[in-house]
Amino acid sequence: MPTNDDREAQILALWRDRPPERRSPEHVILFYDWLVAYAPWLLPRGAAPLDRVRSMVEAHTVSPEKPGDTTRERRQK
Repeated sequence: MPTNDDREAQILALWRDRPPERRSPEHVILFYDWLVAYAPWLLPRGAAPLDRVRSMVEAHTVSPEKPGDTTRERRQK
């Protein structure tokens, strides 16, 4: 049985495999809906799974202002 770390690694791999233009903060909900439909076993257990997925992928989102920059990198500048 996969651990929470295994599931998180798989979610991040799926998120990073998306084209950059589909990794903006606005696309997180669409990605989450896709997980619900096609890979529900990866979803975090417990309350607020969408918020938990959002926090997992946040560091790997692409800013719509500067394609290629991640949200975290933009905040640190």
